[in-house]
Amino acid sequence: MLVNLSRKEWVEAIERLRPLHLNEREYVIDALIATFKVSATYFIYSDKEKPVISFIALGNKKKIFNPIHFFYSAFWVDESLSDPKYAACVSHFLKELTAKFNNVEIRLPLSINDVRPFLWNNFTVKNFYTYVKDLQEESYHPSTAKNIRKTANKGYECKRENLNEHNLALNMQLLTVLQFFPKTIVGIEAFLKRVSSKDEFSCYSCYLNGELIASNIMFLDFQNKIAYTVLLNKLADEIKDDVHSLLHHFFFRDLKERGFAEVDLLGGDMQSIAAFKARMNASLKPHFVVSYSKKKSSIKGYFQKVKYIAKRLISKF
Repeated sequence: MLVNLSRKEWVEAIERLRPLHLNEREYVIDALIATFKVSATYFIYSDKEKPVISFIALGNKKKIFNPIHFFYSAFWVDESLSDPKYAACVSHFLKELTAKFNNVEIRLPLSINDVRPFLWNNFTVKNFYTYVKDLQEESYHPSTAKNIRKTANKGYECKRENLNEHNLALNMQLLTVLQFFPKTIVGIEAFLKRVSSKDEFSCYSCYLNGELIASNIMFLDFQNKIAYTVLLNKLADEIKDDVHSLLHHFFFRDLKERGFAEVDLLGGDMQSIAAFKARMNASLKPHFVVSYSKKKSSIKGYFQKVKYIAKRLISKF
């Protein structure tokens, strides 16, 4: 059964089961609400009174969507469920959810790799990829390892630091290069500023003779020992050294020393970026964005019914 709880009730129920994920933390949800003018609905689906699915639905009115691209949706399914039980519970959850909302978009976390219940319930599925680096394995492609050693001897200084106007501006430039809409860039910048004072937010930057050369913005999930890269950029073409690889090497080591197990490099779909991340000897992982439209589902159902009736009529002749 699907129930809608208050924030306090939802957190209490989840913390009896597992640690909260970063994208479920109150300050993250509050920052998303304030920046993107959305509301949050806290759902738990239980099977025989045991919570097996949780979801924080962000959106407005009858629409659920993911307001920012570098967070997975706050969607969780009990990993101890058997295959038939998983399929049944997720299907029932989706039926109840789509009865409440006209449009639903969920950016599934990496832990969800069985999308059959979504397909069975008239969701469309888009496949994306990311790379995940195991911090216990400090190994790289030979060319990357060589570039790291070479660049390290040229006087670059890598360090962890707080967000400031310089590293923020450098990272925001990447979104312009990638042709994000200006409104989207403004929203992302405002969100980053809202959460920048938190311990789970960090920047790693590379300097040469005191000048900022490259910078990376990360979110840190301390409880689950996972770090997420958000943005990474360097000064334009005048910097020929492989400072990106050097900076990755630095923050991989720093995060490992701080107890993190892995880094989700958040992206593997663009060919040039995928090649770079693959040379970090990171593992390629698929993830999915699932979408539902009540209007499209109704039209599809109508045509399926017409097709069925037509087949029945033809069979009689």
